Amino acid sequence: MGNIFYRTYPKKFNKGKSNLGFFDIYDLDQRFMVGKILGVDFIVIEDIFKKDGDFLDFSQINKNLGQDQDFVSQISKAHDLNLGIFLRLDLSKMRKINNKNIKSILNFWINKGVDGFILDDFSNSYKFFEENILSLKNSYKNIKFILNTSDKKIQENFDGYVNFSHWKNSKNFNFRNFILEQNKNDFSFALNGDDGFISKNFLDFKHFYTNCSKLMAIISIMRSEDIFIKEGEESLYYKKEIDKNIRKEIFDFYRKIILIRYDNLDIIKDGYYPLNFKNKDILAYFYCKENKALVILNNLSQKDVLLDLPEFFDTKKSKFLVGNISQREIFKNINLRAYESIVFTSSIKKYKL
Repeated sequence: MGNIFYRTYPKKFNKGKSNLGFFDIYDLDQRFMVGKILGVDFIVIEDIFKKDGDFLDFSQINKNLGQDQDFVSQISKAHDLNLGIFLRLDLSKMRKINNKNIKSILNFWINKGVDGFILDDFSNSYKFFEENILSLKNSYKNIKFILNTSDKKIQENFDGYVNFSHWKNSKNFNFRNFILEQNKNDFSFALNGDDGFISKNFLDFKHFYTNCSKLMAIISIMRSEDIFIKEGEESLYYKKEIDKNIRKEIFDFYRKIILIRYDNLDIIKDGYYPLNFKNKDILAYFYCKENKALVILNNLSQKDVLLDLPEFFDTKKSKFLVGNISQREIFKNINLRAYESIVFTSSIKKYKL
């Protein structure tokens, strides 16, 4: 799919010591404006359904967050901004799952204007998938589905499938080793994943949070797969000590990266190639179409690293696009500073890749 999704969570939120005030579905339009300014394609709305004991009732909004009809009104506001709305449903939270009730719930929200669904814990049989998701997909050509499943047959027969299952038990994984391993295996990868990554596992936010958050924006967004931005990630909302001007700087950087991605999407979608430098603190790769490359270089350490770019890059015809620290001239030998990330285009010389 290659779309950009902004994940938001209507929720109770104390605004001060008085414990008055909260964010709820009536504030969703504020989140829509954030998404519109960033340049995302879809808003994913999570954790909004009525609790039914240990289960969830996916046909009703949690009354503490607002009324059903007001939520439907918010869907219309998103459409007015040309934003699509996704709902996230964890099927393991349904009291009883069968063909009748899953179709009823999905049809209910489709008729309310929802544009797509993320279905978690999709571990049912292929027959169930065929009778429900495929039939709905055929009936509603414009409705999109993202499934969390490891079923190979479903993967092979579903256009638009995204597999989140490898994130299920990954809250404490070593993020730095993970992305290096993914790069080594020639995958385009989703770094912010499904539970939200804890980048402080290897990034020193205490001293470098501005540079590090921008570095993560570059790695997370400059790729061909679906991209999921978790609410607050674009401004380090969860770090209380950060100055509001820095938050704005990071937000503006996210917006800039998204625009650059769209400008170069034809290259990004054409082909991914890892650059395996000997230094394992370097995460480097490029996308290529015909004789033009989009190159991303990332230093994941607190030490400067000198890189010798491959000969097939014509650095004389390179153009710097963006960096998390400052603008750079592109030469064959590049000294990447601590936690520095740069993106540039380059012509490819007539060598075989």
